[in-house]
Amino acid sequence: MPGNHPADPSQARAGHITAALRLVWISVAFGLLSGTLSVTTGLRAHTLSVLAIGLGVLADVTGSATLIWRFAVERRQPDRSRVAETRAAIVVAIALAAASAGILVPSAAALAAGSRPGTSNLTLIAAALSLAVLTPWPTPNDVSAPGWPAAPFKAMAP
Repeated sequence: MPGNHPADPSQARAGHITAALRLVWISVAFGLLSGTLSVTTGLRAHTLSVLAIGLGVLADVTGSATLIWRFAVERRQPDRSRVAETRAAIVVAIALAAASAGILVPSAAALAAGSRPGTSNLTLIAAALSLAVLTPWPTPNDVSAPGWPAAPFKAMAP
């Protein structure tokens, strides 16, 4: 049916970008909440593994935030989306390297000291919420997930 599909492919792409942005904003909001909770809990409980999980989540949030920036660039200047994609990849790589470095030193010190890991009910609740919320979300590479609209994720593809 012609009425169901935009006639102009650029209009369809703009719609896909809008839908993808909505999903990325949800990801950023949840990631900030769960990452901050994990980092705070890890620091207060002196639990290195929880701190590491939180830092990893916050590094992922950096990736999601760069997607927001990349899509904004594509909306304003579609011809610059490849450059934005490259810069976004560099920012994510730096964030992941920083999170890794930030956990490597205390981990090595904890191993050298022979410390034992701790547990926290709040941490288990945060992990369960993450599992429940993030597991059903398809990734950009999994655009054919049954029952999920693939269009927003196709906007993420080059």
